[in-house]
Amino acid sequence: MKKLVTLTAFCAISFTAMAQPSPPVEDRNSLEAYLFQAFAASQAQQRASLFHIGIEAEQHADGHLVTAVLEDYPAFYAGINRGDIIVTSNGRRFDPVASFNGEISSQYDLAIDRAGSQLEITVTPIFENLFDSYRNATASSIQEFSAGNKVIGYVRLWALSKNTSDIVSFKSLMARLSHCDGLILDLRSAYGYLDDVHSNSFLPNPSGNDYFGKSVVVIVDSKTSVEGAKLARKLRRLDRIVVLGSETRDGLKPELNAPYPFTQTSRGDAQFETALNRLLGTI
Repeated sequence: MKKLVTLTAFCAISFTAMAQPSPPVEDRNSLEAYLFQAFAASQAQQRASLFHIGIEAEQHADGHLVTAVLEDYPAFYAGINRGDIIVTSNGRRFDPVASFNGEISSQYDLAIDRAGSQLEITVTPIFENLFDSYRNATASSIQEFSAGNKVIGYVRLWALSKNTSDIVSFKSLMARLSHCDGLILDLRSAYGYLDDVHSNSFLPNPSGNDYFGKSVVVIVDSKTSVEGAKLARKLRRLDRIVVLGSETRDGLKPELNAPYPFTQTSRGDAQFETALNRLLGTI
């Protein structure tokens, strides 16, 4: 079994010398620190891997509140939801990193508080760096919905990357959705580095490249990074593109306010449903 490589071992990475998608965090062994390191690393072999289950979480009085779940990762398949509070792992207080990277086990029993109901869910973590996890989750998020004779596309852009292969992958992703009559672009938790290709895929551009010229609803929230908010700002210049959700961490206020507190647990996604209804009213 592989052992955890901590961030402090990656002395070759200069956090202060590189362009940063968000400020470094104080806890170098937090999920946020691993996420920052993975996207800041200039080479694939420099990205620190760890055992994780594919969640974003923040500290809560009773444990850790799940604020996002990556598609096709252990938490997703185990049925862990946004809004769940993970209290313990194998009987010990839960931590998104320490719980899976101390005494390594093949499976972990998580005690979860879901809106006052107590659940126990078993998960098997995956060993992977978060750059790869976020790019994989982006590819796995793509969906299409039929509404009468219209087709609506959806993608959650977890990873923003200037890497050449990732730009090619992004272009391929957009080509897959080009037939859709409207698109929901989910930028909640969008992280990384913005490239002109990301905005040029939606806006008329001097190079004459193909772009998605139909109605788009962009979803943002307080977990959207500075670079993700920058993309949203570029896209909402056109009348056919509207930004919806809640205020981002850098102060971007969407035209359509759609609150969805992380503590709110429900079967549906309130912001997605609002975006879908908005799009259906315009296409």
